[in-house]
Amino acid sequence: MLRVTTADGGELVVMNDRYLKELKSLPDTMLSAEIAVNENMVAKYSHIMTLNAIGLNTIRADLTPGLPRLMPSIASEARYSVRKYFPLDAEDWVEINAFQAILNSVAQVSARLFVGEDLCRDEEWLKVAAETAMAAFNTTYAMKKWSKWLHPFVFRFVPEYQTLQKVRTKGEAILKRHAAASHKEKKGEEEEDYLMTWISKKRPGFATDFAAQADLQLQFTVAAIHTTTMAMAHMLYDLAAHPEYTPILREEIKASLEATGGEYNRDCIAKMAKVDSFMKESQRLHPPSLTTFMRAVIKDITLSDGTTIPKGVMIAVDASARYRDPQTWENPNQFDGLRFLRLREQTQEKSNYQFVTSNTDNVAWGQGKHACPGIFFAGNEIKTIFAMFLLEYDISFPKGIQRPADNFEGSFVSTLHTWLHI
Repeated sequence: MLRVTTADGGELVVMNDRYLKELKSLPDTMLSAEIAVNENMVAKYSHIMTLNAIGLNTIRADLTPGLPRLMPSIASEARYSVRKYFPLDAEDWVEINAFQAILNSVAQVSARLFVGEDLCRDEEWLKVAAETAMAAFNTTYAMKKWSKWLHPFVFRFVPEYQTLQKVRTKGEAILKRHAAASHKEKKGEEEEDYLMTWISKKRPGFATDFAAQADLQLQFTVAAIHTTTMAMAHMLYDLAAHPEYTPILREEIKASLEATGGEYNRDCIAKMAKVDSFMKESQRLHPPSLTTFMRAVIKDITLSDGTTIPKGVMIAVDASARYRDPQTWENPNQFDGLRFLRLREQTQEKSNYQFVTSNTDNVAWGQGKHACPGIFFAGNEIKTIFAMFLLEYDISFPKGIQRPADNFEGSFVSTLHTWLHI
């Protein structure tokens, strides 16, 4: 157990991961994920917070069970965005800012299910969505450089906060303009199959509450775009660093598509076990955060070994040690893209080693009932974009450039802008 002072003057108790199983069984009346996230992400200013009940219910009741039906839309937008943001030149290498290309692609695919087919290809909206995700996290990083006691006085002068407010205002205006035009042009037509229409059917008045729409879109955008982009960026960096996996993964993708008649559907995604293993290994070595299970302690807690955690403390569980634990993984510091494929083949519990599985060996998606609700959408989206990229492109680092080391702001991975040849 380690007690550390955070950049903004707060304190965090980082606990050994052996406590995770016991901690995640405790109720919200003892450990609060919402308070912890809101405080850690400086939600009052960054607007990064746990999804409200509307958002959570929509993900769990509509998006996740609807993924088989929605896969054609995901695949269509993934194909369009990959070709748009990753230039193809058969004659020579093209140098790209990999992070920016991935960010744009993920923003567009996510927007297809968040705001519908028309708006997801609106350049102004896509720019706002991508900028919102980055501005929100940049605001968190900027505000945490100040003591939290000074936040009410300095926030107006923080450039990152000012940028975020501008893009949020612009986003609300775009949603309002689009809704008015869409209502006029499509009156009487069948409604599109996307997030806003799902919510509008359940909540009268939501369709015309553009401030509420903008806030919810911000929550979805931040949750879906930033972490997904970081995961995919690391995957491309790992592929460039280990090009021997390209023909192996490409062959599997082709075989999976052949088995499903060329369709990126649920069966096709499930057949890509080697791709899934590569994705999970990349995430193991380059996780989104060094800690997991951040919670605010609401009541005094005494654990089974006698450890006492007092009320008012902020806790988190160390995630980094488990990812590189030699007792858990063979050659833990070595990238092995087929590691999880072999582990799946050696057990009856094959799902334990899938990219979208959250357990004590893989805490990147969070733990317990507050684990990422969009995990399956993210898994399908990442795998589809990655597969389409692999079929079209080779990849390498420009001469003199190596795979970038992970860079963290506090415990969170920060933006990695590295150039790649495709």
